[in-house]
Amino acid sequence: MEEDVKRILSEPRFIIGVNMAHVLGQPAIPSPVIFGNPDFPYFRVNLNLQQAVSGDMDAERALSVLTEKLNENVTDVVVGQGEFFYLDNNVAAHGRSPYSPRYDGADRWLQRLTIVSNFRNFQDIAIKQGSRVLEPNLIKR
Repeated sequence: MEEDVKRILSEPRFIIGVNMAHVLGQPAIPSPVIFGNPDFPYFRVNLNLQQAVSGDMDAERALSVLTEKLNENVTDVVVGQGEFFYLDNNVAAHGRSPYSPRYDGADRWLQRLTIVSNFRNFQDIAIKQGSRVLEPNLIKR
């Protein structure tokens, strides 16, 4: 990827929305797509809910280049019954192809598991002090 595209993606020039499964009501603060160590960067991308700051044509172009590169590198992963696939969201992007469910017992469904490195940030929504089980009704949406 071109160095100027990497530089632009590393600047707070993008609004990155969150999925409904995550906390809602977060302000739309411009943030970078690429962050961390420049030699081994992390990235945050949500192609369905991401855009350049309004009027920033260079950021729009950089996001378009990133989208093209991601689409060029798509790999299908088939997970069988009883299997799981662990993915670090900071170093790889993921998604799924669209489908129409039949509700006949043969459809595919996603079971979500969230792993965090600092559980202290979630103690206000734990079912009791010190618990590692979260109470879904306390999650702010």
